[in-house]
Amino acid sequence: MATATAVSASFTACAGAGAGSGDGGASSMHGTGTSGTPSWVSLVEAITARVLVYCSDQLTLSSHGINALGHAPALAWAHTTERLHALVVTRDGRFLVTGGEKGAVVVRCTHNLSPWARYDGPGPAITALWVTPEECLIAGMADGRLAVWAPVVAGA
Repeated sequence: MATATAVSASFTACAGAGAGSGDGGASSMHGTGTSGTPSWVSLVEAITARVLVYCSDQLTLSSHGINALGHAPALAWAHTTERLHALVVTRDGRFLVTGGEKGAVVVRCTHNLSPWARYDGPGPAITALWVTPEECLIAGMADGRLAVWAPVVAGA
């Protein structure tokens, strides 16, 4: 028998926001993004329980401890250089992958939201993202095309 736990939190001021959507340890909900209201909220269950929040009106990402929801300061925050349209958390919860209106994919550490890698897309805005179990990044673009980035294997 499965057990579910409901979490209720209020993020009224995204002074330094951030968020994700994904699977395998991350659940998410979407919002409207008006006046400091989160656009995406994701619970990262792997490694450390964190809530990632993205505010599209402020172009900010933030990470919050699961036990410090509400008005506690963010554990980490970062500004994005573009409005994000797609966010996904890796299965192990270590990385947040984002794609936005300028066509770039950015991989960030969920611990401190620092950029880990950046991939420039071959076209318009990134509208969908997926991380495969083999750690390939698949991005859907606004014009319907797909872009795939595969990890580099040492010695290959």
